[in-house]
Amino acid sequence: MKKLSTVLLAVLSALFSHAQAVLNEIYANPSASNQEFFELYNASVDLNPISVDGYTLISYFENNREQGFYVLDLPNVLVANKGYFVGSSAIPFSYQGNNNVTKSNFNWNDPVFRSGATGGYLKKWYQSTANLADGNPYYDEEVLPLTFNDFFSKRSGSGASYNAFLYKNGVLVNSFVGGTGGNTFIPTFITNMPALKIETINNGLAVSYEVNYTSYSTGVAEYVIQDIGSDNGYMRESDGFCGTWNKSSSQAFHTPQETNGSNQLPQGSSSSLNIDAHISRGTNGNPSFIVYNVTSGTSSLFPVQLFAYIDNGTVVGQWDANDVFLTSNVENVVTDGPFSISFTPVDQQIILIAQTSQGCFDQLQVVPNPVAGTVLPLSLKSFSGRKKEASYFLEWVTLNNELASSFELEQSLNGLLFKQIGTISATLKQGEENYYYPVPLSDAASYRLKVIKKDRSFYYSNVLRSNQSNSSDKISELQNPVTSSLLRFVFNATETGKHTVFIYNSSGLKMINEYHTLQKGNNTITMELDSKMPAGMYLLEVTNGREKYLKRFVKY
Repeated sequence: MKKLSTVLLAVLSALFSHAQAVLNEIYANPSASNQEFFELYNASVDLNPISVDGYTLISYFENNREQGFYVLDLPNVLVANKGYFVGSSAIPFSYQGNNNVTKSNFNWNDPVFRSGATGGYLKKWYQSTANLADGNPYYDEEVLPLTFNDFFSKRSGSGASYNAFLYKNGVLVNSFVGGTGGNTFIPTFITNMPALKIETINNGLAVSYEVNYTSYSTGVAEYVIQDIGSDNGYMRESDGFCGTWNKSSSQAFHTPQETNGSNQLPQGSSSSLNIDAHISRGTNGNPSFIVYNVTSGTSSLFPVQLFAYIDNGTVVGQWDANDVFLTSNVENVVTDGPFSISFTPVDQQIILIAQTSQGCFDQLQVVPNPVAGTVLPLSLKSFSGRKKEASYFLEWVTLNNELASSFELEQSLNGLLFKQIGTISATLKQGEENYYYPVPLSDAASYRLKVIKKDRSFYYSNVLRSNQSNSSDKISELQNPVTSSLLRFVFNATETGKHTVFIYNSSGLKMINEYHTLQKGNNTITMELDSKMPAGMYLLEVTNGREKYLKRFVKY
């Protein structure tokens, strides 16, 4: 029952942080006497609550006379770790035979909310150019009645009947389309809409953003193919888990502010990522360590953030508040791993959580800690390289080496096409073993290792570049975090000539590229950051076409 579309939409990627809410339920088609509601789930891995201040929910509408968007900026309300936030068109509200329900955090028709006193608003923007003074050149605003009960307006015709787009500080962090009829793409009637300017109220301050719908034509959204009838909607079958959306019915009920099922994928669902993870138990006073890696997955799911917890909480085998956080890593691309970390007590198992660019959980994996004598899988503890005189030494460490057959070294001159340059047979040593292989030093080469097991199966290591100099030696005096519209830093160029400076957001989207003619030695570079760049993590890259140097920074 996997329901993640294969369309690519990097702008739907969340700014990777530990605190994020995702859509969890949408009661989109209430019967005549019932009221709409939606539910967000706090998919944060932090124990602290998050605020939905700065979150904005947008839904497309279309009828015989107009089309546009409903924009609902959420009030300043805290949501507990693994908790729920519900908004409804009335309090109390009714749904699916449940009457006078009060499990809602706010009523979007409440005059106090409509006044803006709680840090949010509800607006209707329809496509029109009659009023150019409202800040939206392609839309005009229409005041909605205090009985508005059609935020998730059903659209007739082909394409998705329902839709919802959730933003955090102007960045699209989660999206859903329902009733697609088999079409898994975000419909063209949305992607053809002109840009919409919205405001989000955060800490009492209004910040403006522009939503560019044309970029959604190459994106990812969660979806359900089936349409819904009256008194129904859509919901995840497991809180916060990707691909678990289903339609509600007389047999599948909505549960506002209650769990839909947690800590696992429902039966019949499958993960979109393949993750290899195993533990090597420590002996003789040494700690245990876990090695883990995303080995495959659709590029639209990246970057993927991996969280590791020691499973010593309230319930063994379940992720709960008392499990001890161990570490987190980001795989921007599938070749970034593997990762490893040591831990104690040596007999604990590990809970591994994978969170995709959509903000939802692809899987939660309990990694068992084997007892002595258990046969463990062959894996790489590390794969690295070091320069020595005119050579570049490829070095790797295996675990459970007795399962290895051989290792093939592969080289690429463009980072894409690899060819085999050498083979080493595995030794007979059991347990951990060290290997190395010297190659001529090349300024433009990338390397990877093909690990071949005795059963003839194989996998690839992460990719190394022989010219990965210490970027911190080349990029210096970078203000971090950046608190103004200007980015200044010093770059130590190895030669005089043209260099290109790129800035990428945390989803890998290229935000800025500039050309600079630099002199050999230190150069002070000043760049003006785009006003549309929201707060978050960014990657600075300086390259001369052969070498590249990277450094991360945070923009406030």
